[in-house]
Amino acid sequence: MKAASVRFTVVGWWASTAIVNIVLPASLPTQSPSRTIVAQVDHVMIRTNERERIVALLADTLKLPVVWPLPGSTWTFSTGLALGDLNLEITPSQRAIDTQLGDIAFQAVDFDSASDRSKQRGLDPRDPGGYTDSAGVKRWSTLGFRHPFAGTAFFVVKYHQFDMNERRTRFNNALRERKGGPLGLRRIVEFRLAYAPDSLAAARESWERLIGAEKVPSDRFAPPAGPAIRLVSLSGPRASSMLVEVESLAGAKRAAKSLELVLSSHRDSVVLDPARFGGLRFTLVGPSKSP
Repeated sequence: MKAASVRFTVVGWWASTAIVNIVLPASLPTQSPSRTIVAQVDHVMIRTNERERIVALLADTLKLPVVWPLPGSTWTFSTGLALGDLNLEITPSQRAIDTQLGDIAFQAVDFDSASDRSKQRGLDPRDPGGYTDSAGVKRWSTLGFRHPFAGTAFFVVKYHQFDMNERRTRFNNALRERKGGPLGLRRIVEFRLAYAPDSLAAARESWERLIGAEKVPSDRFAPPAGPAIRLVSLSGPRASSMLVEVESLAGAKRAAKSLELVLSSHRDSVVLDPARFGGLRFTLVGPSKSP
């Protein structure tokens, strides 16, 4: 979770991503922790000027578990919802824009050495940031990176009041207990991030330094766990996109149609209507053979 920009040194890079249709890869290659600074995605920030409606759709209609704020909490900046092994952080936007993918927060393999390791790999880390509450308790720390390109940015986060792996498992289990809600949602398999053609090469280089790639050059980067990142060159209008695995594609198609969420249906996928999500794009696919 990340607070408003006034509380952070790691802020200010907002971008969108795009895709029209996505085909699930046959397998999801993973990287050895020794080749990457990050372990997996912890949460992704979603900017919207329709926060209440988007949260209601995801939490009440699609039954995603609410991770924060917990009952009795005074936190009001954002709402966190669990989708598999990561969280969606719904944050208010100060501009009249479509609901869009923002920064991606990773759990580091080792947060304390992340700055030094990132320098060794040619990244340019910013000064550490974070959030301390009104009682003077340090809640989390962040480390961001300067980018030579325009596009979705990344940072690493460490929470001080709970175990990140335990919380992830607990809310993943909560989603499973709900059978993934009416759509049978399991997890995000892949993020598609769009960059202008003239900045794609620089973006590719920075993502490779952060995560590593099985082959170079590559536009797909898979941390040791969780969803992969795929870069897309796009010169037209930009919109966010996530590839989501469901329990049963046939069942998800029926439920999405009943809820009037379908934009287009295909043999191997169903694309949800971005208009229902304020512009945010989800493509649903059936169970994969990947872990």
